[in-house]
Amino acid sequence: MNLAACLALLSLTPMVVGATAAPTFIPLGQYDEGVLVPADSPVAFHRFNEYDSAQFSGQFVLEGVFVLDCDFCEPGYKDNEIRLSIVPDPAIAGRLPRWKVHREDVSIVITNAAAFLRAVSTPTQRKLLLSGKLDEVRGRAAIVVDQYEAHLDCDSANYSARFVAIAKPPKVAKAKVKGDFGCGMI
Repeated sequence: MNLAACLALLSLTPMVVGATAAPTFIPLGQYDEGVLVPADSPVAFHRFNEYDSAQFSGQFVLEGVFVLDCDFCEPGYKDNEIRLSIVPDPAIAGRLPRWKVHREDVSIVITNAAAFLRAVSTPTQRKLLLSGKLDEVRGRAAIVVDQYEAHLDCDSANYSARFVAIAKPPKVAKAKVKGDFGCGMI
């Protein structure tokens, strides 16, 4: 191979090495919206449900900053609930499906999380959260989740997943998160 041919091949190398597969776009059919599923996503698109939420199958480890709070709680009501949200680390967030048009940062509401709540908070903290006397408990966590969903609510992108197990012992600590998480989040 001559020198010119070698140089031509070398000039193409960054394009081949740096190339990543494009995400798959799954249109919602209305709102000019749909979900983008990265090629290396840990979950696979399953369907849109009757509420236009995108549902995905597969389990993955979700690692990031957790926030326990009591969203929409009223002091004295017995049906107040503690909400667990996790803002995933950037490497994980970049692999998760997200909305194409509604581009808020990813914060994932975790359902079925009673075991996690008991692992990272005391009964006193939970009582204070529910009464409105404690705003939140934060820290870092790595948990196994499934049933990942992407929702549109309050003209914002919202995400949820179901808690399966604790992957690494969580640590309660002051933890900051940056971003625009949409209506009423973080």
